[in-house]
Amino acid sequence: MKGQRFLLNFLKLSVLSLYVNVCFAQQEIQVVDENKEGLPGVTVYYDGMAKHSTDLDGKTKIEFEKFNTLKLSYLGYNDIDFDQQEIEEKGFVLQMFPSDQLIEEVLIIGRTNANSRDLPYQVETIDSKEIRLSQSQTSADAIEKTGSVYVQKSQMGGGSPVLRGFEANKILLVVDGVRMNNAIYRSGHLQNAITIDPAILNRAELIYGPGSLLYGSDAIGGVIHFRTKNPLIDAKTFTGEAYTRFASANKERSAHVNFSLSNRNNFASLTSISASNFGDLRSGKNRSDMYPDWGKRNEYVIRENGEDLIIQNDDPNVQVGTSYKQMDLLEKIIYNVNDDLTVGMNIQFSLSSDIPRYDFLNEYRNGTLRFSEWSYGPQARFMISPNLEWTADKMLFDVLMVNASYQKVNESRRVRNFNDNLFTEQLEKLDIYGLNLDLRKKYLEDNFFEYGASVYFNDLESSSFAKDIVTNELDQSFLTRYPSGGSKMFQGGVYLHHRMPLIKELLFWNVGARWSFQNTSFSYLNADSVLWPENYYAGIENSNSSLVWMNGLSLQKENWQIKFLTGSAYRAPNVDDLAKIRVKNDEITIPNPDLSPEKTNNAEINIGYSDQKLKMGASAFYSSINDIIVRRDFAFPDGSTTYVSGLDTLNVTGNVNAKKGKVRGISGQFQYKLTKSISIAASANYTLGISQDAAEVDSPLDHIPPLYGKAELKLMKGNWENSIVVRYNGTKKIEDYGGSADNPEYALPEGTPAWQTYNIYSSYLFNNWTLRISLENILDTHYRTFASGLSAPGRNLIFSINYKW
Repeated sequence: MKGQRFLLNFLKLSVLSLYVNVCFAQQEIQVVDENKEGLPGVTVYYDGMAKHSTDLDGKTKIEFEKFNTLKLSYLGYNDIDFDQQEIEEKGFVLQMFPSDQLIEEVLIIGRTNANSRDLPYQVETIDSKEIRLSQSQTSADAIEKTGSVYVQKSQMGGGSPVLRGFEANKILLVVDGVRMNNAIYRSGHLQNAITIDPAILNRAELIYGPGSLLYGSDAIGGVIHFRTKNPLIDAKTFTGEAYTRFASANKERSAHVNFSLSNRNNFASLTSISASNFGDLRSGKNRSDMYPDWGKRNEYVIRENGEDLIIQNDDPNVQVGTSYKQMDLLEKIIYNVNDDLTVGMNIQFSLSSDIPRYDFLNEYRNGTLRFSEWSYGPQARFMISPNLEWTADKMLFDVLMVNASYQKVNESRRVRNFNDNLFTEQLEKLDIYGLNLDLRKKYLEDNFFEYGASVYFNDLESSSFAKDIVTNELDQSFLTRYPSGGSKMFQGGVYLHHRMPLIKELLFWNVGARWSFQNTSFSYLNADSVLWPENYYAGIENSNSSLVWMNGLSLQKENWQIKFLTGSAYRAPNVDDLAKIRVKNDEITIPNPDLSPEKTNNAEINIGYSDQKLKMGASAFYSSINDIIVRRDFAFPDGSTTYVSGLDTLNVTGNVNAKKGKVRGISGQFQYKLTKSISIAASANYTLGISQDAAEVDSPLDHIPPLYGKAELKLMKGNWENSIVVRYNGTKKIEDYGGSADNPEYALPEGTPAWQTYNIYSSYLFNNWTLRISLENILDTHYRTFASGLSAPGRNLIFSINYKW
């Protein structure tokens, strides 16, 4: 009997012990902020290895037997460590506090997800909260509203960022680790940034200066890395949000919904859908007395009863020929195979309607409008990107990341001259295959090696036709924009980056190098209307290689950080440089396969200070550029220097390596908390650029913006968040324009005048709802940003309402 009682008690004790062990083996914790509110997305590390992230309430489950030290890391907060006893003593509620250090020190940025304090670059981020408050219609608008990036527009459905005086194919666009720059990114102005949906962005990273070490070609001025949101495995089973928005300046009507599914164990998905409809943009009506008609759209073309008619515009401030529509889709899946291995899938799709090229539609020839139609055809971008991250203590790596990708890009140009029945279209279909491999290894204390490789292959098919819109007769001999026989471009490279402390926790050294290779091949068809040299039909190639380097020091002392960086970067000529046929104004640009890479040598210094009240920073940089690709007078293979296209006779130009140049600039920013609820901030950027031709004659370099920046007063009280923002640009004199790329024909005779706008943004949170109301350009000022072909929005009332569940 006693034996039975002993056995029964033993079993009870065993069950109780097992229950306690299970409870403590998988214990739920909550991470809270300084106000004891849950922090979502906090990364939880077991003995230095990332394992979990907290859900929307700041909660997650931990396994005691798998760690000795638990580390918590969150953007803008101090990292903090706990042992098991401390976690129990705190009742499994762990509190984090904002960092006194520079915000860059806690940013995880770039292709390798490195901590930005480990890198000598100037880095800035725009998070999703800032994007939402700014009520940005496109991703290009979102980065422009920071006051740190200049954006040029030739049409409303556009936005070409400028970093440190470099634009278009001299800066690199990246989305979720995949490079967007492709074989047909041009040197003028681009609109590809608008294919990234701002509604699903987690943040955008602005990495200034030469980025060729990690990214290869094109990253001369810097890198803009768009990071979309990720599904959270530790979030609630079903979460989501939706919003709708209206803006008065262009009658915007946008709607967005995203939702995430999770089994709260090892699987989660995120689905996002956005749709926007933009009407014609209304500019400001308050103009300078000296130029009361600048920027007015007095007339436009319609086609009625088989003929083109010029119609007087009832409201010249409405820029007829700017409206378009766009749809964006995203699907992300993440699966934790085990504690060390995570795989994912990233699918994105963006599709626009025709996007009118407003600057061309407003161009005059012989006293009348030149074009009846000029638009970019529906722009489509599809991307599928499987990825893998493996965290393990191996001899060659601690972290291994693989990111494969396939992108399909369709672009076209649709043109018809006024009173001309001939409609032409040039269509580009581009398939892009990519693979990135990145490895990181820590050895000794605070010593890191990062190394990896990347390959990208572009396959371009170009076609064109001309059609008589009356008889429907087709002409297939119309010139394609790129080689009619097809084009292919292969890019490959390997890199090595080493970071080590020279003085522990004070002075760090970064050094690295990259070798890259590029081969571009293309050919032409015998049916072309131009007689090319015989080898053009057989196929021609352009091959080049580059070795670039980076050397930087980072000094970190209490609240101060000073970064010195020297290095080189390059941009290899792509198909657009080598083989484009382009018509603008009275010129036609034709192929030149004998181009070499553009190269830069760079130096910069970045200084920053941060404490609980004050954050400030300043940067100064210098870049020396060699072998700049520019357009010059050129000739067809038969020696002719003019080309007849319809009713126009065009002068022949071609791209050549003809210049060298210098770009230098400074920037500064500060943020100061006046009280717990009120803060002020300001930024300013100034760049100078000089080019020098073969005769060593100096002239202004193109793409150099005037002085620009912003100032902001922010008030946060309870559920209210309000901002008063002043954005400004200085004067750009006409004699400082750098040629046709700066579009002097759209400026005033003196150049681009200075301007400033006054804007208010307000947000109110109640329960799961967020109401946002903004009023931009309050004074309804008419202005046009430097090099842009259309005027900026006038007074703009924006209203949106957001719901989260």
